[in-house]
Amino acid sequence: MALRTVIFVDGANFRGNLRDFSFTSSPPKGNYRLEERHFDWGNFYKDILEKFKGITEWEYQLVRVYWYYAESISAWVSPHDEWRFSQRIVDEHPEIGGLTPRRVVELAREWYTQERDYFQRLREKTFEKIQRETDFLEFRYVGQYQVHPLRVHRIEQKG
Repeated sequence: MALRTVIFVDGANFRGNLRDFSFTSSPPKGNYRLEERHFDWGNFYKDILEKFKGITEWEYQLVRVYWYYAESISAWVSPHDEWRFSQRIVDEHPEIGGLTPRRVVELAREWYTQERDYFQRLREKTFEKIQRETDFLEFRYVGQYQVHPLRVHRIEQKG
């Protein structure tokens, strides 16, 4: 008799681990990163249970996969924090000529907008599609994805 099995996935950690993989397409069109949309989820979890069976010698029956991901993304910083953090970045990086608090805020806002839009598209297009195509995977949205666009620990100057 197979053990009824439920798998819990921390979506943020899973996504972070995926970002560590980089592949080059063939024919070469550049590098790309592995994302949730690239998986055959049925075979992925089947292989996980086969791996468990190989280790434990037990049979497993997948009942459900609960995938936890953030419900919302944190809001943009307050005007006071915006000025304070952007000025600190300018002060800490005098080697970057022409860097002003205003420019730091512009770049941070661009990044934040891209990150927020990607966060929403991921949920609306990728996660909903995955859930429609599988009968065992359910997304649960809890908590908040924390981003701090002006709390930069390292700035790289581009060419």
